[in-house]
Amino acid sequence: MTSGFNYELLVNDLTAERGYLERAERLCRLAKKERILREQELGIPEWMRGSVPAYVRKISANP
Repeated sequence: MTSGFNYELLVNDLTAERGYLERAERLCRLAKKERILREQELGIPEWMRGSVPAYVRKISANP
C-alpha cells in the first residue's frame, strides 16, 4: 500500500531548490567582484574596500 506521497516530486523540488541556491551564490560572487572592481576604479585603498561609508563618500564626491 502506498502513502500517496510523491517522492519524485519531492526530489524534483529539492533539485530545483539547490539550483536556485547555486545561482544565488554565483550572483553574490559576481556582485562582490563587480564591487571590488568599482572600488578599484574609484581609487579606494584596499584597506578601505568593503567599507560602505567610505564607498558612499567617494561616490558622492564623484557623481
